[in-house]
Amino acid sequence: MKSRTEERYEPAKIEKLIQYLWFYSEKGQPVDYEILIDNFKAVRRTNDPENFLVFKNFIAEDTRVMQVLLFSGSSNNNEKRIFYFGEPPSKNGDKISDRSMKTSNLRLNVDQRLISLQEENVVLKKQISELEKKNDVLEQRQLWFNTLLNDVSKRIVEKILLIKT
Repeated sequence: MKSRTEERYEPAKIEKLIQYLWFYSEKGQPVDYEILIDNFKAVRRTNDPENFLVFKNFIAEDTRVMQVLLFSGSSNNNEKRIFYFGEPPSKNGDKISDRSMKTSNLRLNVDQRLISLQEENVVLKKQISELEKKNDVLEQRQLWFNTLLNDVSKRIVEKILLIKT
């Protein structure tokens, strides 16, 4: 069952949503949610209330609408909360200006590139971590071989000295 509410964006309303998510998260019943800014998925489906405010990174002067989808369990059934920045579109279907559409598309491309770079950064950090672990193992092996070499060298020198005396 899908429900939908539309209202003007107000920080107090967003704060109430965050409180709602924290309340159920702390009770061990986290609520999955997703946030779209002008139809761009700013926060992917998650149940972590700490990620909620990430949407602010995607708000711009020309942002028109924010949608918060609150999911029922693991299903795709959701309650859609729509918040309009400025005036909501009229029921007769106002058209978005070409300039606004181009700006939205440009921002979308930039946002997608940012997400792509952030994902690449995560992958590279994992690779660095793995290489650092391998380096630690190699350094330990090198230390072991150096210790073994020193021990063998001492024994050889002792044997040579014993033979000479």
